[in-house]
Order: sequence, then C-alpha cells, then structure tokens
Amino acid sequence: MTKAFKIISKFLFYILFIAASSKIFAQTQKENVIIIKTESDLQLVGKKIYFLEDKSRSLTIEDILISEKQSVFSLNDKNIFIRKASSSAFWLKFIVENQSEKDLWIELGSTYLWYIDYYTEINGKYKLAVETGSLRPKNSKAFATNLFLLPLDRQKRQTVYVRLYTLRPVEVLIQIGSIISILQNKSKYDYVISVFVGVMLIMFLYNLFLFLTIRDNLYLWYIGYIVTIVPSAMYANNYPIIDFLEESVAISLHRHPFAWVNFSSIFIGLYAIYFLNLSKKIFLKRVIQIVSIYLTILLGFVDYFEIFSHHLLIPIYQRVTLAHILFLTGMSLYLWIYEKNSNARFYFFGWIWFFLGLIGYFLTINGLVDYNYLTRSSILFGIAIESLFFSLALGDRINIIRSENLQLKTEQNEMLEIEVKKRTYELTKANEMLEQTNLVARIGGWEWDVKTQSMHWSKITKEIYEVEEGFQLNATKPFFFFQKFFSSI
Repeated sequence: MTKAFKIISKFLFYILFIAASSKIFAQTQKENVIIIKTESDLQLVGKKIYFLEDKSRSLTIEDILISEKQSVFSLNDKNIFIRKASSSAFWLKFIVENQSEKDLWIELGSTYLWYIDYYTEINGKYKLAVETGSLRPKNSKAFATNLFLLPLDRQKRQTVYVRLYTLRPVEVLIQIGSIISILQNKSKYDYVISVFVGVMLIMFLYNLFLFLTIRDNLYLWYIGYIVTIVPSAMYANNYPIIDFLEESVAISLHRHPFAWVNFSSIFIGLYAIYFLNLSKKIFLKRVIQIVSIYLTILLGFVDYFEIFSHHLLIPIYQRVTLAHILFLTGMSLYLWIYEKNSNARFYFFGWIWFFLGLIGYFLTINGLVDYNYLTRSSILFGIAIESLFFSLALGDRINIIRSENLQLKTEQNEMLEIEVKKRTYELTKANEMLEQTNLVARIGGWEWDVKTQSMHWSKITKEIYEVEEGFQLNATKPFFFFQKFFSSI
C-alpha cells in the first residue's frame, strides 16, 4: 500500500512539474513585444503590457526583478490599463523593440496618476530614470505637456518598468511612438477641448450680457455654474487648468479634487430653485439644497481634511452625483408634464444630455465600457449640449418676462382706463350738481385763463347778465361791458 502511494505521488509530481514547465515555456514563447517600425508608427499598447498589483505598496524594483515576482506579472487584457480606485500600487512592464532608429516615448494618458516612477536598464542594472506625477513638481516631467511622457532609449530591444500610485481611478491610455506621432495624435483631443472651451465662453458672454441687461440674479447663478463646470470638465478629461496656479496650490487641488471639482453643483442648485420657481415648493427646494449644496460642501470638507481615504470617497461621490442628476431630471419632467411649467422642458432635456455624458464617463473610467475617443469625451459633449439647452431656457425666460410685462401693462392700462372713466363720471356728476345748486341759488361763476388771456363765464353768470350762450367777454376791456350793463339797470 505504501509502495503504491509513493508511485502515485511521484506520478502526480511529474505531471504537475511538466504542466508548470509547459506554462512557463508557453509564456516565454508568447512574450508580447511592442515593435515600433517607423517614426509615424503610434501603437496603443494596452494589451501588450504586463502588470503586477502591489497591495502593500512596499515592493521595490529589486523585488519585482526576482523570478518569483516576474512569474506573477499578468498580461493586461484591455486596450487601456484600467483599475478601480484603490490604495494599491501597480507595476507595469514594457518590452519594446525599436526598429525606427528614432527616439521613442511612452505616453501615459492620464493626469490622475499621482506618482510615477520610471525604471530603465543602464549597464545591466535598473535605475530610476524619471520621477513624475500630478503630485510632484511640474519640472519633474520629461516632456512639457498635460500628460506624462517617458523616454525610451534608441537600443533595439529593451524592457522597462513603471510604478504607478494614486488613490484616483486608474484609467490610462498607453501609447508608444515618436514625439511627432504622439503630438499629432494629441492635437485631435486638443481640438475637442478648444471647441468645448469656445462653446462655454460663448455661453458665458451671452449670459453675462443678459445679466447686465436684465439684472436678474438667475443669470448670475448660471454664470457661476459655467465658470466652475469648465475647470472640472477639463480636469476630468486630462486638461487640468489648475496646473497654471502656484505649484503648491495645484498639487493640493490634485490631491483633494472633491474640495473644488463639484462646486458647480452649488450654483446649479441655486439656478434650479430660482429658475423653476421652487420657493413655494418646500420639499423640492429642501432636497436640492441638501444634495446640491450641503453634500457638496460636506464631501469637499471630508476630502480636504482626509477624514477618509480619497479612494473610499470615489464610489460615494459617483453614486451621489448620479442620484443628484437623476433627481433634477425627474423633477424637471414632473414640473413640465404635471405642473404645466413649459420652461422646465429645457431644463429636462439639458439634464438628460448631462446624465448621458456622465454615465458614459463613469462607465469608461471604471472599465465597464470600451475606452475610445467618444466615450472618454462624453462628459464634454453632455455639458456642452446641456449648456445650450440651459441658455435656450434663459432666452425663453426673457420672452416669458416680456409676455408677462406686456400682459401686466395691458392690465394696468385697462385698470387705468376704468379708473379714468370712474373719475370722469364722478366729476361730471359733481359739475351737474354744482350747476343745479348754482341755478337754484342764482350764483354764477367765472374762470380767467392767464395763458390765453381769456375769460369764461358759467351758464348762470350769462343768464344773470342777460347775454347769449356764445357770449365772450372782451378780456382787454371788461369794464366797458360792466359800465354799460349797470347803466342800463
């Protein structure tokens, strides 16, 4: 029995040994090499890189070079390298063959990367070549651009390693090519950002003009929304204009994005309350105040003072933001359909586009949909179309105000006309009563017009002096008439 057990144990051991050897051999045979042939060649290399998750964040370059760690490197299975926000560090391994005889660069297409350590082999030993990242000084970048570029040697074949650490979501579009091919490709994204900024600038100037013309605070809230949403949208799309601020301030804003990136929610909340006339709808007003204003301030406070780790706040932020947008969308639909608030239709369609753009963005950065030009820029399209609808709503508000003013003016004119008729009737009746009184009492009256130098007699006065109805006293010689009248008595 014992002998049989030993034979079976040896047999299983050999089987496992052969299987393990075959796996290692297969991995060696299928080693993914990134080959760049010409200067214009630009490759998206997401599916050709290997990665290792370092949950303890303690591994060094020497640690990952040992065979035990090399064997646990996994081949990335997506076009981009995507991982949900966590406290882990990630090691990336690139095997590159340069056939172009030109300088090549690795482009890491994300500004969410806080720390980037780049290791290359020099004289048979790996050394730290570049230390960069959004929480490091600007001059740490190997090439001045909004993204992160890492230089490759001209040698034919090389293996390099990159250590990434951030508490933000990791969604990195990784490309390798010459500086010319990288910048040519980048120009497409620059164009989209330029169009977006141009559209938002037009919306800003248009609403500023309306505010200065009408002096309605509603336009001021919307201007505040535009001013705050543009930096947030650019930050989300790897164009952080906060980098133009003083370096320590920019690093702090990168480290605590929730302290500023959602300020637009405060202005959009105030905009919704005033635009949709919610001052008398207490429940809706309170919900907007809580979600748009109070939660935004609370989340910013918690993030800035690091009460909780930033990566733990991200799923909360995403869910609260989506719930906020859904509530505003549903509320505007309710006010449009059931409350017959026609202006709410613009608000509804604007939030629908914003919601779709935000959904596309969240699904992309969490790796749930394929990363491409449209899905990554979806939030820009959503915000731009939303702003267009909001501006149409504000323009329609002017028409409504004009219509209300015209109606008010018409009503005031009608009331004035009624009041004039009433006063005229009262004066006519008073005059008739005065005439009757004067007729009974035989009291006459006269009026002297200084401007025309003429005198008007009442009917009783003319009867007293026994003159005709159309008699007109000579104002320049009145005494001749009275002398003649009294001499005849």
